Amino acid sequence: YYGGPGPEGGYSYEDYLRDFATIMDSDVVMVDAYPFKEGGRTLNLFPTLMTARKIGNERGVPYWAFVQSYSDPPRSYRMPSESDVRMQVFQHLAAGFTGIAYFTWEDQQGPAIVHETGRLRPIYYDVARLHREAVHVGQALRFLESTEVRYVPCRGNPVPEAVTAWKPGDGIEAIRAITIEDDGPAAWKDVLVGFFTDDDGRDYFMLTNLWHGMDATAADRALTVTLTLDPKVKVVGRVSRKTGDPEMLAVTDGR
Repeated sequence: YYGGPGPEGGYSYEDYLRDFATIMDSDVVMVDAYPFKEGGRTLNLFPTLMTARKIGNERGVPYWAFVQSYSDPPRSYRMPSESDVRMQVFQHLAAGFTGIAYFTWEDQQGPAIVHETGRLRPIYYDVARLHREAVHVGQALRFLESTEVRYVPCRGNPVPEAVTAWKPGDGIEAIRAITIEDDGPAAWKDVLVGFFTDDDGRDYFMLTNLWHGMDATAADRALTVTLTLDPKVKVVGRVSRKTGDPEMLAVTDGR
């Protein structure tokens, strides 16, 4: 895929990943994609993310990802901010990924989580904070099967290539609407929804805030999202990402 002429008829990234996983008979499908560019631009991660999910499901093995944790000035990649790295990790979890990896130190490209002297960089602390939450959420996710991934764009934003826009009836029928309350236009001011089931056929969903930006903290990119539910729904159970404890969210007037 990366060198020399391809076979007649072409050779896509999906072809390459399927061949690699099949020929190697790997226990895991693992990919990497580094989206954060100098100047603030973020590349579309979804073609790589959704392809890995597809191949992993075809082969019946877990799918994992390396996420960007370094800067590479010669190739114009920025060091991810707190909101950048949180978006990247949690969107993978919402899509059913069960393993997340990082470069601790990358001598060929640029600064990563740890400086070559051993000094911890600021991103180390961002990752440490989000990992506490990922572990809490993961206690539930590891027992669930990812069934669908859907995208909810802010007003005027495009739906990225390779991912499908959510519509009522997708995933869980009791969810009638998903509304981003502050819908003023901004790049990536969107929400990803992952749907899951457990062994008993019960339904789960995970909402992930995709809004991020260069040098922006998590607090800088907070979103409020309202769910409109079937009137029969009176309460929603949630695993707290901050504590790992179960919580019950009251439903008022279907919201």
